[in-house]
Amino acid sequence: MRRRLLAWLLPTTLALAAIWLWAAYAIVVHFVNVAYDRSLEDSVETIARQVVASDSGFSVDLPPAARQMLEFDRVDRILYQMVDDQGVRHVGNGEVPAPVTSQTNSHGNVFYDLTRDGQHLRAVQTRVSGAGGRFMLVRVAETRQKRNMLSREVMAYMVAPQSLFMAGIIVLIWIGVGRGIAPLARVRDAIARLDPSDLRRIDDHALPMELHQQVSVMNGLIARLAALLSAQRRFIADASHQLRTPLTNIRTQVELALRAGSYEDMRAMLEKVDAASSRLVRLTGQLLTLSRIEAGADGFAHRADFAIDAVVADVVAWSIPAALKKGIEIGFDAPPDGVPFHGDQHAIEQLMANLVDNAVNYTPAGGRIFVTVGKTGQGVQLIVQDNGPGLGAADRERVLNRFDRGAQPSGTGSGLGLSIAQEVVRLHHGTIRLDESTGGGLKVEVRLPLTVVPQ
Repeated sequence: MRRRLLAWLLPTTLALAAIWLWAAYAIVVHFVNVAYDRSLEDSVETIARQVVASDSGFSVDLPPAARQMLEFDRVDRILYQMVDDQGVRHVGNGEVPAPVTSQTNSHGNVFYDLTRDGQHLRAVQTRVSGAGGRFMLVRVAETRQKRNMLSREVMAYMVAPQSLFMAGIIVLIWIGVGRGIAPLARVRDAIARLDPSDLRRIDDHALPMELHQQVSVMNGLIARLAALLSAQRRFIADASHQLRTPLTNIRTQVELALRAGSYEDMRAMLEKVDAASSRLVRLTGQLLTLSRIEAGADGFAHRADFAIDAVVADVVAWSIPAALKKGIEIGFDAPPDGVPFHGDQHAIEQLMANLVDNAVNYTPAGGRIFVTVGKTGQGVQLIVQDNGPGLGAADRERVLNRFDRGAQPSGTGSGLGLSIAQEVVRLHHGTIRLDESTGGGLKVEVRLPLTVVPQ
């Protein structure tokens, strides 16, 4: 990042320095020209004062000593010329052409540039008026060597400190960029020190305010990752604990079956193996379902519009064989016009399958289960009630925890069905309530917000 920032800052700084030097050189040239133009103007006005106008014309009183002083210069060549309105040349040491383009100052003198014999000259022209509308033009020109030399000398004195100044700026930029990205380096080091077994949030107290939002987003990601890893660890621990018992039972029954002395004994043992295998398959499915829900897997994130009464009816239909096998009567009721719903259909299926299966598992032979789908003012109401042994008031909160079947753990359940139901309800921002049914059994009431997307 430092290299990238320097790649942006240094060229920009150097470009600004180059612009500054160019502007400084233009300013120096301007003021050097102003100074030498004033000297040139003094020369042309000195000559103009030597012009005497009369009725007969013009005369020039320019002694030889004055001419020598005017023409003397160690560096530049000085030219002057006086021409009247008739084009007659009176005094001069060289040809000074008339101005083509010029600029006139406040004294009425005309300054202009010209080129002669390959040399660039600066010239000034003034006008001396005489009688009868006659006039004489006095012109003085000089080469530009002194001007150029002085401009270069001034710039040389300016470039040296400017170079030191730019070197200092570059050093300060290097140090400033390093100090500026130091908090980012601390964040990087904090991320590098993160360990899957100890995902701590990044401390942002010593960081600049500009980084607080980014670190906050990162801490949120770390928190979600920590929750995911925690859910995975709980799943592994619970799975290893819950699967160990049925696997041990299956192995024991298989060993007994292998040592059975008769076909009837072997068949009895294999029937126990079959029952244990069925419980193991159901337990494995419930563990996987609970793991996906807690981890927020994509399988429980596909929300769509569907008829929730039809889904519940299908779940009840799937449960009829198991209910009939125990002699349990199972009923279903829903509004005739249907109940539209927006949510995760597969998760709702899991919710109702666990509630109905839980009721079938704990309801004694000859019992009754009734499933109801209804509409409320704020959403959907799902009720599963039976006339089984029910639960005490103290157990109704406990059984929502995983692998907790309350104080009366009769039946063959694993203690996961209501936990899965509670997680599905949580994903849909609903509520679940356990109460005593009218027949003395358990009544499970689920309320889900009706969030149907308008078509």
